[in-house]
Amino acid sequence: MKKELLELRQVSGQVDGLDNLDLVGWAIYEKSNKVVSLDLYINGLYYKTIGADKYREDLAQHFQSGYASFSYPIPIYQYISEDVKSEFLEVSVYLSGSKIHLKGSPLRVPLPNVKYSLEKFDGETAIGWAIDFSHQDKPLYIDVIKDGESIDTIKAAI
Repeated sequence: MKKELLELRQVSGQVDGLDNLDLVGWAIYEKSNKVVSLDLYINGLYYKTIGADKYREDLAQHFQSGYASFSYPIPIYQYISEDVKSEFLEVSVYLSGSKIHLKGSPLRVPLPNVKYSLEKFDGETAIGWAIDFSHQDKPLYIDVIKDGESIDTIKAAI
């Protein structure tokens, strides 16, 4: 147990922020090439464990390895519903198995302002619209779900 705690204290890193909808940052053991595992929590609930194992040139210039970054998509559109009135998601990044936050965590992620309408569905064809007023310049992608299973992703665009 003491060895694990000591190892956790030898981690440097930070959450850099969001790049589009990807959570990005880096974490590295100062005295080892071992990949740092990170636990992601969304609104206080465990979401996923990821590894900081992607290459970044700027990290290679400062550490013994440049394989210490992470980039992981945050599924913010799953958290949009008429029942939820929050304007933000809270994304926390912990060193795996601990409650030690990576620097820059937690991150408050603004939820998009999405409006939509399904105007017609005849069993084969769906007609409607969807727009994210927070990012009107970017297309919105919609998952088509049938019998609880995602069967396609379509682009909502004119």
